[in-house]
Amino acid sequence: MSSENMRTCFQIVNAYLYLSATDFLQNYAESLCRAFCALLKDITDEGQVQVLKVVEIALKVSPILGAHMFQPLLPAVFRGIVDGERYPVVMSTYLGIMGRVLLQNSSFFSSLLTQMASDRSQKMDELFGSVIEMWVDRMDNITQPERRKLSSLALLSLLPSDNR
Repeated sequence: MSSENMRTCFQIVNAYLYLSATDFLQNYAESLCRAFCALLKDITDEGQVQVLKVVEIALKVSPILGAHMFQPLLPAVFRGIVDGERYPVVMSTYLGIMGRVLLQNSSFFSSLLTQMASDRSQKMDELFGSVIEMWVDRMDNITQPERRKLSSLALLSLLPSDNR
């Protein structure tokens, strides 16, 4: 499929997500996620960003259902952050996705962190430290104000507070 056709497909999926997120995700997210998993193995950086933007929109419009339905993709996003994805736009998108999960579905983020620590045979605290270190290190890669604000809020949400 040509990149122009792919772009059109992504625009259609994005429109459905904005118009009727719950219905669309319940009916099509599983097959869409499988297709995305296969696609991400053999796609350009620009294509990766397009796929990840769909996931980000799903998380934006339906934080709980979106995280659940695209859960198979999230470990790759997590790995990309920890391993220090070189392409800045992809890293920025990874951080946007993790920021949304952290802010809008913290219990899911916690379970993802536990899963990733187990998969990597690492202590959860060490892995979490690596994520935060890379996140702070790559904040300058985030050029869009909305994503910078999201990342800042997500990182701030990790600070201890007496008001909780």
